Amino acid sequence: RNDNTAAACHQRGQRQGNKRQERSEAAEQVCERRGRRAVGAQRRVPAAAAAARAPRARGSPAAHL
Repeated sequence: RNDNTAAACHQRGQRQGNKRQERSEAAEQVCERRGRRAVGAQRRVPAAAAAARAPRARGSPAAHL
């Protein structure tokens, strides 16, 4: 069966996107563990915004558009 349908490509991209997001979250946790919260404070004020964005991106079929 040909797996290069739009749905298959879409799900592959979503899996990669989720992986990328998990990696960045892990990197943030490492930085926090090192105690660099002061540096990341300005940069990661939109952490709540990113958390609000993530479930919508995962659930929306047009997330990449």
